[in-house]
Amino acid sequence: MLKLLTKSKNASHSCLHIFSASIFYAFHYYFILYINSSYLEMIMPRSMIGILYAVASALTILILYKLSRIIERIGILKTFITLSLVDIASLSVIVITDNVNFIIPAFLVYLSLPVLMIVCLDTAIEDTAEAFTMGKTRGIFLTVLATASVLSPLAIGGMVAENGFKQVYLFSLFFLCIFLLVIIINRDQFTKAKLTTIKGFDSIKEFLSIPNIRRIGIINFALQFFFSWLVIYIPIYLSTKMGFSWEDIGIIISITLLPFVILEIPAGELADNVLGEKEMLLGGMIFMIIASLLFPALPKGAFMLWTLVILLGRIGASIMETMVESYFFKKSEGKDELIEVFRMTQPLAYIAGPLVGSVMLLYVPFAYIFPILAVVLLGAMLPAMRIENTK
Repeated sequence: MLKLLTKSKNASHSCLHIFSASIFYAFHYYFILYINSSYLEMIMPRSMIGILYAVASALTILILYKLSRIIERIGILKTFITLSLVDIASLSVIVITDNVNFIIPAFLVYLSLPVLMIVCLDTAIEDTAEAFTMGKTRGIFLTVLATASVLSPLAIGGMVAENGFKQVYLFSLFFLCIFLLVIIINRDQFTKAKLTTIKGFDSIKEFLSIPNIRRIGIINFALQFFFSWLVIYIPIYLSTKMGFSWEDIGIIISITLLPFVILEIPAGELADNVLGEKEMLLGGMIFMIIASLLFPALPKGAFMLWTLVILLGRIGASIMETMVESYFFKKSEGKDELIEVFRMTQPLAYIAGPLVGSVMLLYVPFAYIFPILAVVLLGAMLPAMRIENTK
């Protein structure tokens, strides 16, 4: 799911400007998140879609490695503006042309940008919570962003059905332009933020040397692997194999994203005050494993069954996401080196997930790739059981 990491001890007025900009970016991001793979399937083989996502994620990692130096050289404001303009240019190409030779490179650029933008937003915000309230703080902020993820699919279903994919990309471009405008209007709030220079392998070595940090990184990798398949393969499967219209798919996606709005605040509070992250993390993973194993058994056109099973998986994922964020920030103590390495687990998962999916599609029927998600999550349960609880 799209996550913004907040780091200030007081929610100042300047942070509210950053949050408002982030909401527009979230609408831009979520408006097209679940249609990208279906649009790409119209212009390239299904097995190649995962490779495109993987290459884009590799590009993200390469730029992310240099991002601290870029921010140090040109400043956070110019970095925001540059990334936004590149994003606008790539989306404009997708909207304007039908030439595959232009669209695929534009997608490659576009898909590489969200994590970079998130890291910049992280950098622009100071510590907003003490360690003992981190779960609640992360839950509140993720809930605000999740609202965009729920509302967007409701809109795109009808748009795709009536006017095709291009109109959806046009609306996403509109939200992105508003995001850039908010950044420029509030440019004074973005002039002082700096990102600690990442020391390459030294940062990775430090990340891996801390047992609980290493374990939560592995768990986040599994979570992002799960997300990558729900973003790339579930929309294609529902539309091409299960016979659902895009209106139905939009409704399914919106309903099944509600846990990210409803559950993350109470989950964060429970982690802060009652249970700790470990028990809730394991419970969320069990829900996700059950859902992944059920996907191949669901019948064609069974709207309620598909909604309920995906909902089960996302209930687990919403709990897991909040626990991962809360636990990591409590243990990392706001160290930028650890945060940036932690963020690399998302693009790494978006390399591994699509590549595994592409290979599986060459050898097994579409329906039978989904149990692989259960295998990945089962593998992540061992480090989850070994993390030191915060309660």
